Amino acid sequence: MLTDPRLRLVAGTELADNDEAVLAALDGVRVVLRVDGAPPSASAAVGLLIGLVARLFAHVHIDGDARAEVSGLTMSASELLERLRWLRPAAVTQPTVDKVIGIGLTGGRPVDLGIGGGAWTARVGREPQPVTQVHGVPLFGVQAAACLAVAELIKETLLPVGFRSRRLDRTLVWDLLSYRIDTATGRVDRQRRVPVEVALAGVGSVGTSVVSTLLAANTPFLSKVVLIDPEDFDDRNPFRYPALLDDITGAGKAQWARQRLADAGVEASAYRGTVAQWVADRPEPGFDGVLVASPDTLTGRRDVTDVLARTTLSVGVAGLAFHVSRHHLGDGLACPYCEYVNTGPLSTQAEVYAVHTGLEVARVLQLMQPGAVLAADDLARVHATGKISMASRAALLGHRLDDLIARAYAEVRVAPAGDAAQVLLAAPYVSALAGVLAAVEIYKINLGLPVVDRRLDLDLSGLPQGYVRRPSADATGRCLCASGFRQAAMRRLYRSMGGPGRVVLQSAPTGGAH
Repeated sequence: MLTDPRLRLVAGTELADNDEAVLAALDGVRVVLRVDGAPPSASAAVGLLIGLVARLFAHVHIDGDARAEVSGLTMSASELLERLRWLRPAAVTQPTVDKVIGIGLTGGRPVDLGIGGGAWTARVGREPQPVTQVHGVPLFGVQAAACLAVAELIKETLLPVGFRSRRLDRTLVWDLLSYRIDTATGRVDRQRRVPVEVALAGVGSVGTSVVSTLLAANTPFLSKVVLIDPEDFDDRNPFRYPALLDDITGAGKAQWARQRLADAGVEASAYRGTVAQWVADRPEPGFDGVLVASPDTLTGRRDVTDVLARTTLSVGVAGLAFHVSRHHLGDGLACPYCEYVNTGPLSTQAEVYAVHTGLEVARVLQLMQPGAVLAADDLARVHATGKISMASRAALLGHRLDDLIARAYAEVRVAPAGDAAQVLLAAPYVSALAGVLAAVEIYKINLGLPVVDRRLDLDLSGLPQGYVRRPSADATGRCLCASGFRQAAMRRLYRSMGGPGRVVLQSAPTGGAH
């Protein structure tokens, strides 16, 4: 069995011949990164592009050089590629074709994929794309374009081995203020600059990407940052978390993020524990700032909702799809928990978990008790239903039910013809783009610019669609946001309408591009 970190099998199947076909497709390409057209202000995009490509392709060449930045650390593009050598995949074959990705105008030299844009605009095309510098504003759009370009490269590379996708057929111009397509944002008038207090509930693949993007921005726009996570990094995380440069297995996730922010001059604190524990330890309810959360369990979403934050940005990742949503509990639109209020026969959390794991409801109820851990029989059953891989089956022995449910990473599903096994390819560009967009929303709130109204959905097997949705609150009255106690608490906590992100108990009047 191959152990390449790029691969992850659907549990319940064994690797057939397709694992080798996937790796051969990836390693048959030499990715040439033409970065000397990138201005210094695009250093975060250069770092992100190199970090993503270096994790997915064994053969990478830097053409020219430029400044690269990752998680607040700056070096040359060549130095970054060398620093990542320790986690690079081992090649199974020699390359037979070059694919050239360029940032900025490349002096007339052709590219297969061009990356460009500016502060609020992402540009990806089949020719070099301009980079527009905006004084005092980080080039979020170019970072987003880097993620989209890597997604496009994966689509093209894996097309011969069964990856179905919608490919780029013309230059994509994506406005990050309105999330409309074919709209390039012009001059943006800043309404205010109020330092925003941020709480990051979870420092996983999305959370680390948020931190890295915030570090690439103008750090004075941050007031305080609280990092909340009970876990340590494990040996799988550096490959899947593009914000990580070194092997920091065993280090606390929240503690790592606090140190990175503190080194950049940001007032940051780390809380080693769950969101529920953090809420219980706070001297008073509520959080007068922006809570960024990417929970992957129902319990996690419940706990995030119960923070009663003035503004919550929830990020959900499932395969190649993700969403970024803004919430203000009690305003008539969906809260982080609304879409998980089950109106069908699965009326209990245990029944929902049973569907997700393949375990019996009775066993799930046992595992939900304090101190209960997964046994070998539990994991054998989950593995047999195709929910986890053989490697995860071994790794989860003795862990909690929440750890089983949370064992989900962004991945590309390669479905070959016939009966060959499905192969899942780790796709760190999904959580990277989700983190970039969450940081964009924080920055918008700080500047008083239009924020996402209310939910952006994106599937990176395709392309951005250019619209957002405004999901209504759950109509059954069973959701947490229907609680009179919680609604009264929100009114009491945030009666004033001034300040960062203060839109309470009414629909937010946000709109289109500026």
